[in-house]
This record gives sequence, C-alpha cells and structure tokens, in this order.
Amino acid sequence: MSFILPLLLAGALASPATSFNSNVDDKIPRVRRVTIDTAAHRRVVADLVVRAKVAAEGGSLNEARAQLLVANMMMRESGGLETVPVYNLVHINYALDRYVEAADLLIELSEEALKKGNPTLAATAAVDAAELYMLGERRPQAVESVVRVRKLINDARVSDTVRDVLRKRLG
Repeated sequence: MSFILPLLLAGALASPATSFNSNVDDKIPRVRRVTIDTAAHRRVVADLVVRAKVAAEGGSLNEARAQLLVANMMMRESGGLETVPVYNLVHINYALDRYVEAADLLIELSEEALKKGNPTLAATAAVDAAELYMLGERRPQAVESVVRVRKLINDARVSDTVRDVLRKRLG
C-alpha cells in the first residue's frame, strides 16, 4: 500500500494542472453588460423614498436610512444621484448624528451636479456639506467645501438671489 501513494503523486505531478480542473471554467458564470431600465429604476426609487418616509414618520430612522441607501445606490447605477433621495438621506443621517457621512454624500451630489452643468445645486450642496463637516469636526473638509462654494458663487449661471444666500451662509 505504501508504494501506491508515491505512484499516485508522481502521476498527478506529471500531468498538466489544467487537465485536473479543465471543466471548472465552464462553471464560472460570465459577466454580461446589463442595460439598466432607468424608468423602472426611478419607479423603484420613488417607492423606496415613500417607504423611507413612512419608516421615518413611524420613528424607525435606521429603516428609513436603509431604504434611502438602496435608493441612492440604484440612482448611481442608472446614471446619477437625484436631489430628493440624497437630501432625504442627508436629513436622516443628520438625525442619526452621521454628519460626515451626510456631508460626503452632499459633496458627491455637488460634483455630479457640476458635471451636469448645474452650479447652483453644486454650490448649495457644497455649502450644506461644509456645515455638516463642521458639526462632524472635520475642519479640513469644511474648508475645502467653502473654497468650492467660493469658486462656484462666481459662475454666471448662479442667480443673484442664490449668490446672496450662499454668501450670507458663508459669513
């Protein structure tokens, strides 16, 4: 019996490793590009926002947060964040003392708004983020947000009314 084991080992070492696992590749699922139906995503997101509102009104902020996290993840997948689900999640995070997380989300919204040509939303989200970073004791990020707002404030597409409000908020 002791002479069989070395023979088995020698045979296993002599044969190519690929023949041992030759059919494994057939069992690995292939990644396919999936086209996302944005209309369907928006309907699901709208439903999640309603569920989050009901949960928040019922006092279950963590449940509301979970619904809104899914809604925002779905919006990212379908091409971008939407203002309402983002600000709803920001309000829930604020209520749960998750200031930095809320501010980070607003910075993401600000960057996306700027890419889409909306400096007003970009500046407003950035100034909101600055305030939340201060509450979260993240002064460097707050300063970065303020610098961002000061650059955006001078954009010609920002109305005078919004510009005045942003300047007052900056101090």
